[in-house]
Amino acid sequence: MFFTKPSDGLVVCKEGKSVEIPYPRETNSFCLEVELVVAIGKTAPETGFITPEEAEEYIFGYAAGVEFTRRNFQTVARENRQPWEKAKCFDNSALITEIREKHRMPDMDAATLWLYVDNQERQRGNTSQMMYSIPELVSEVSKYWRLTAGDLIYTGTPKGSGPIESGQSFEGGVNGAGKFSGKVFGR
Repeated sequence: MFFTKPSDGLVVCKEGKSVEIPYPRETNSFCLEVELVVAIGKTAPETGFITPEEAEEYIFGYAAGVEFTRRNFQTVARENRQPWEKAKCFDNSALITEIREKHRMPDMDAATLWLYVDNQERQRGNTSQMMYSIPELVSEVSKYWRLTAGDLIYTGTPKGSGPIESGQSFEGGVNGAGKFSGKVFGR
């Protein structure tokens, strides 16, 4: 399953800094999950399709990310077989660390992802457990959308995603790709 995020959904968390994420309006169940982010650095040809073997030449680098969801909207949409835009596409719905160039990084095919909420481990996994390898994922996405320089692909999350409340803090990252921290406020 694929979905998109609006450009105003992106929040950049610089290394060593903390961000504040507003609890979204019309929401009574706000959730977060850690993900590896693939940054595309080269535009695909007119045909758009990129094979898994070609994928590496299109990847500029990687970052750690957080994907936020308004779960109350997602639950209703899933039950009614409706699109997930209200659940996934809103202001401040996608956090990202600064992008690191791939040639300056360790292998992302076996990187640890981790997330803590109020100092309690919520998620821990490894990119080797993903359903698709990174090149396969880039290729799969390119079947449906022409990838262009600057596109970001959030690759999915380990089990354990869950709710966060106003006033709670979070921190996490992807080993080698970046670390983030923040707090949710308002309601």
